[in-house]
Amino acid sequence: MLEMEKRYCKGDILMELNDENPHKRIEAVKRLDSQEILADVAKSDCDCRVRFQAVKRISDERVLAEIAQNDSNVCVRKQAVFKINDSEVLSGIAKNDSRWMVRKLAASKINDKSLLADIAFSDPSLRVRKEALRKISDEDVLSAVALNDSSWRVRLKAVLKIRDYDVLAEVARRDSNLRIHRIAIKKIRDVKFLTDVAGSDDDELSRIIAVGIIDDASVLVERARKDSSSDVRRAAVEKISDEKILASIVQSDSDAAVRLEAVRKISDEDILVDIATNAPDEEVRRNAVSKIRDESVLIDIVRGDSCGGVREAAAKNIFDESVLVEIAYNDCDGYVRSRAIKNIHDEDVLEDIARNDSFDYARKSAIENITDESVLIQLIRSESDWSVRRVAVEKIQNESAILDIAYNDEDWFVRKCAFEMIDDESISIDFAKNDSKWQIREEAIKKINDIEVLLDIATGDSDWHVREKAVGKIDDNEVLTAIAVEDCSWRVRIEAVRKIDDEGILVEIALNDSC
Repeated sequence: MLEMEKRYCKGDILMELNDENPHKRIEAVKRLDSQEILADVAKSDCDCRVRFQAVKRISDERVLAEIAQNDSNVCVRKQAVFKINDSEVLSGIAKNDSRWMVRKLAASKINDKSLLADIAFSDPSLRVRKEALRKISDEDVLSAVALNDSSWRVRLKAVLKIRDYDVLAEVARRDSNLRIHRIAIKKIRDVKFLTDVAGSDDDELSRIIAVGIIDDASVLVERARKDSSSDVRRAAVEKISDEKILASIVQSDSDAAVRLEAVRKISDEDILVDIATNAPDEEVRRNAVSKIRDESVLIDIVRGDSCGGVREAAAKNIFDESVLVEIAYNDCDGYVRSRAIKNIHDEDVLEDIARNDSFDYARKSAIENITDESVLIQLIRSESDWSVRRVAVEKIQNESAILDIAYNDEDWFVRKCAFEMIDDESISIDFAKNDSKWQIREEAIKKINDIEVLLDIATGDSDWHVREKAVGKIDDNEVLTAIAVEDCSWRVRIEAVRKIDDEGILVEIALNDSC
């Protein structure tokens, strides 16, 4: 009985193989086991898709070789090549197929180094030549390709595999492609060659690459002083450690970025002091000052330098309170005063500055150091700038004062900052229901768990932000459904839908919502 079923089944397959519809023939091929029939289909079917499926099921390499050499369709030939392991057959295909895709696939399966070299030298397609190079390690072959191939992509593939410095140097000298030129230089460690590149190469980036590899201090100093490119000079400065030379570069180089790089490398305090007091460049002086720790020098600088940025850098590392107070009261630059104030701890001075300085940052710096809450509360009541009041609010712990600010400050953002410090739910409910700003009502909802209050706000607040926040804390499907259907804001309706877990309700909303 089983044999009879097989014969019927085979008969059905053979009928389908003769069907005019190629899709039916493909399905028949997928069920076919006979290698003989598969070979016949792969050789004779008029549709390349059917032949392709047949080739996938063929295991006889002689048949596959015939198809790979003779089929008119490139995809069919590729599929046949994919299944072939015979090196002789693959060699013939790699040399003779008319399409580069087939030759490339064949080349990828070849291990014969002489044949691969032949392909790398002679194949008309750069893709096939690159594929052949993938398995080649012979430096002579790689060198010949790197120096002679017409495609820069193939030459690059070869250069990336070459280790011989002499060959790489020759490539760097001869190749007009900058990418190859630079990569060859990057791989070389011959000091003489790199020195020549650093001193005379027309390409700026190549000189930078050479400088990055060179360790000879004399060469680096020469490049740092003489190269026409500021980027090359800066690359050289990055590798120089002699601080006297770096100091001379700070004084003489025409480019600010080079001078700054030199300053960053200097740690000798005497040299830094000389730069900080004599360099004409404001940014250079500022960077030098930031590294000085001698307070007497910093005091002289903060009293005498004409640049606010330099004085600010000096004030940062001054800790003599009398000098700091002098700066805080007398410097004409608000940022310098602010920097000095950050190091002051005398509360009377800080209170005076917080009340009277004309610059808001200076007043903020003073408030940040005040610890007396009663003073902070008074400053909040008298300060006209909301951003300064906010700094003071964040330092207060007194609950009644915080509550008073949350209710009464003229700026809503200050009130919000104060409210964020309150944890009482009943107070939060009052704000959620009555505050004039939606931002504060929305913040209040985060602290409310009373479901009745949340329901009231979710359906009654005038602002969609607030309603949306309240809906996010409700789990009652009936209430959420009503909101999802009735709320005028699509954002609120979406939030309600997001919370509904009844599929029937969701289907009804999906069918009826206009959004």
